[in-house]
Amino acid sequence: MNGETFHDAKTGNELPNINIDVPTNILEQKVKTLEEPYRVEKDTQTHRELQLHRFQEPCMMQLAQAYDINKTDTCKLLEIVQKLQNTVEKQKFIVENKNNCEDIQYLKLDMITVKNNLNKLITNIDDLRNKMMFIERTIEIRNNKFSKLKNRIGILEKEVTKNTTHIIEMNYSYQTLMFTSMNFGAGRDVSSPLNTSTSSSASLNLPPPPTSPPPPPTPPPPPPPPSLPLTTKTGIETSRKVVHETTANTSKAAMKTEKGYFRIPITEEILKSVVLKPPGQWTAGKKCSAK
Repeated sequence: MNGETFHDAKTGNELPNINIDVPTNILEQKVKTLEEPYRVEKDTQTHRELQLHRFQEPCMMQLAQAYDINKTDTCKLLEIVQKLQNTVEKQKFIVENKNNCEDIQYLKLDMITVKNNLNKLITNIDDLRNKMMFIERTIEIRNNKFSKLKNRIGILEKEVTKNTTHIIEMNYSYQTLMFTSMNFGAGRDVSSPLNTSTSSSASLNLPPPPTSPPPPPTPPPPPPPPSLPLTTKTGIETSRKVVHETTANTSKAAMKTEKGYFRIPITEEILKSVVLKPPGQWTAGKKCSAK
């Protein structure tokens, strides 16, 4: 027994050496008594495990069955949920379609109002176009009238300038005739080209002037004829001024001849009664001047 070690059956720890001289039978009995509870406990544990295993098998079966049942139920529930989702989606789609239909109706109403407004705008534009065409026509008519008046004014200006040139030429010819009559004898009857342009018979049938005293000494020659006015730059006012000046000069010359030589005076009434003709038809004055 010396040198041997003993271990605890439960814990497995080494037991201290006890140096006691004990017989082997007693030791074996002690060992058996010590091992007996351990064996009993082990047997009870295995028995419990067996009972637990036997109990677990039906539980597992029940759990499996319950799991199958739950699985089928979950499948059914999933199908029900899917159906519910489908119905919800259908209802949602119907509601959206209804809302879309309402929106479409509102859009139709808006389009109708826009169309009516466009028709009104088109009618207003047509009215404005007609008014603009009428205004353009009236403006065109007024422009035509204005252009006609402008052309008429231009023609009148040309006629006035021609008449002023004729009057100036006649006045100059009359002064030359007066100058020649004073130089070559005052006994002749000298008729004015202004008077002869109206009627040659009236100027030839004038009564002879009364006897006048002998003429004074020869006066200086008459001034040269004034320069003719430019037809391109002269206007109505300048032509009237020239006519007024020529009438004033002729009236002064007529007064001088009336005082000095007792000739027929050329007054404004005579000048107003003169009928002016174009240069192609003005022949009476040239014949008188030639005589």
